[in-house]
Amino acid sequence: VFDFDLFHATEQREARFVSLDGKDKMYGVAVAERVVNGAIMEPLVPSLTPVPFPVDPGIDLITPNELFERKVKGHHHYVVIGCGKTGMDAVTHLQREKGVDPKNVTLIMPNDCWIFNRNSLKKRNSTPLDFPSAVLDCDGDMGKALRSMEDQGKLVRVDPSVTPTRFRYAMIGQKELLLLRQVRKVREGRVAGIKKCGGKNVLLEFEKEGCNIPFDKDVTFVHCCSPGPFNGHPMSYESDNWPIFSDKMITLAIIATPPISFSVSCIAYLEASRLLGKLDLEFGRKLLGGDSGVTPELEPDLVLKKFVKHFSPLNESPRAQTSPMKLLAMFFALADSNCMKVMEWAKQNRLAFFSLPLDPALKVKFLLDLEKMVKKREVIGLSEKDVNEIELLIEKLKPIMIKVS
Repeated sequence: VFDFDLFHATEQREARFVSLDGKDKMYGVAVAERVVNGAIMEPLVPSLTPVPFPVDPGIDLITPNELFERKVKGHHHYVVIGCGKTGMDAVTHLQREKGVDPKNVTLIMPNDCWIFNRNSLKKRNSTPLDFPSAVLDCDGDMGKALRSMEDQGKLVRVDPSVTPTRFRYAMIGQKELLLLRQVRKVREGRVAGIKKCGGKNVLLEFEKEGCNIPFDKDVTFVHCCSPGPFNGHPMSYESDNWPIFSDKMITLAIIATPPISFSVSCIAYLEASRLLGKLDLEFGRKLLGGDSGVTPELEPDLVLKKFVKHFSPLNESPRAQTSPMKLLAMFFALADSNCMKVMEWAKQNRLAFFSLPLDPALKVKFLLDLEKMVKKREVIGLSEKDVNEIELLIEKLKPIMIKVS
């Protein structure tokens, strides 16, 4: 156990943590550079998170981990609670791997979600930045952007007749989508509890009054209602208040768009560049408006603190939803004085879409979007400072555009 807040608030350079082996032994480690905080955006998964509602003793409630290990009975009924990617995976696993008849599976869906079409990515005509780009094209209208991506085949919905109300960057293939569409769906809001009622019957209660569903004794409930990577931390909602780099810590967060893996590799690249003295501090001074006002040895820290920001996927403002283009461009601009070196690294990074055999123009579309952001500054709510930074980024990253053109 490690108290990140306490470490951040004190002047100490020793990190102290307690083991989880039950002995409560305290350890101390001298911090030569920074402590890396990977806990803030840590996903909350069902195996480690209890259901957020009461369940009577004796009711068969399991996690997806337990479902994987369990032998199933052909006549048994399974109720999957949760409409996120974990719930979708549980439904497809029951049918594809366990052989459960779809008539014996019920999916509880408090909300329908827009889902990335994996087949579109396989066709090499789509990237994770498509949604921020679509929001920009649609002048900040998220609903219009989502529908336009559906029209292009980049997004799908579980039920063609139901308009989704959530978008969480989940992805699904066509075969999995067909399996989802075969099972019974219940859209009565969030579950309030699971109770025994009348002999061996079980009652699934909803927060919505009068919406209760009875099941007989041969039923298993699968807990898939943990929030996953959107764990409720303010970083998911607030764009400017949580620095990635600070004096004593590096916080792992999303720079571009989910999944987080590529963003984390970018953060590691920036820290390596700082240690090796390869950050483009001249460009950093331009961003600062001239003299940094600090000693040369502190300049790298200042530049990283002020200009390496994170993406808040649950902040629905147009400025936040279109920010991944700028945030990714900032990485390319600061990581090295030669931005082409950074692009070559990205092309070899298996965590990045840059490594895929895409049309080269598609890989640099986020740079073209920077120019569009400047033109639409008022529509998406950019400040004068935002615009000045974007214009500097466009100038710095011209070599990448020239090579592609």
